Amino acid sequence: MGTLLYGQVPAAHFTSGLDLRNTWTAKARLIAIREAKAGDTVGYGGDFKVRRGMKLGVLPVGYRDGFGVQPPLNNVRWRTFMRQALRLLRAAFRRKGANYVLHEGCRLPVVGRIAMQTAMVDIGVAPLQAGDTVEVPMRRTASSPILQTIYKDDETSIE
Repeated sequence: MGTLLYGQVPAAHFTSGLDLRNTWTAKARLIAIREAKAGDTVGYGGDFKVRRGMKLGVLPVGYRDGFGVQPPLNNVRWRTFMRQALRLLRAAFRRKGANYVLHEGCRLPVVGRIAMQTAMVDIGVAPLQAGDTVEVPMRRTASSPILQTIYKDDETSIE
C-alpha cells in the first residue's frame, strides 16, 4: 500500500473507486540541439550509429539522476524476471530504446546509451529549441536525492 503515496495503483481490487493521480514528475530542459548526419555516432561510448540525418536534443539527465535505471532483479519471482527480460529483448530487437522522454504527450526516443549526466533524444520534427522542457519518465524510487525539487500547490510553486 506504500505506492499509494506516489499515486500508483498497487492492485485494482484494493483501490476500486479511488481517484489516484501521479504525485511526482521529473522534467528537464534541453541544453542543446544538434544535427547528426549519416555515419555519426551518438551516446555514451558512441555505440549508436546514425543511419540518416537526425535532429537531436541534449538533456542534462543521466544514470546519476536515475534516468534509465531499472529495478534490480535480485529476489524476484521467476515470472517477474522473465517478463522484464523479454521486455528488454523486444526493445533491443526493435532498435527502439525502452527509454524515452515526453513532449506534449509525444514520445521522443533516447538514442545511444544514456551517460552518467546526459542523454540524447531524437526530436524528429518536433519544434523544440534549447531551453524547452520535456517530461522524463523515471521511477521516483530510483531518482537521485540531489535532483532539484520544486513543490507545487495549485498555481504556486515553492522551491
